[in-house]
Amino acid sequence: MKIKTIENLDSRAVGPIYEAVKDWDEPVAIAVLPDHPTPCELRTHTKDPIPFLIWYPGIEADSVQTYDEVAACEGSYGLLKEDEFMKTFMLANK
Repeated sequence: MKIKTIENLDSRAVGPIYEAVKDWDEPVAIAVLPDHPTPCELRTHTKDPIPFLIWYPGIEADSVQTYDEVAACEGSYGLLKEDEFMKTFMLANK
């Protein structure tokens, strides 16, 4: 269910938003993240750091090819606490 939800979000929201803004004169940043982690094995919310992705023109992609808690640890940002995410996102837009 979690994987299907992420796939639906990507195809129905993130993909169309990206297509709509990618050629705008002013660059637009896109972040995808949950409001809290819900590890599949626990099936409940936790206060752990969350996986996220940031897209912004000029930011080079890292090697992560999947979107989950484990893969996010291997990404260029790692896992961030909630206050660290917003600081990182705002810096990515500069």
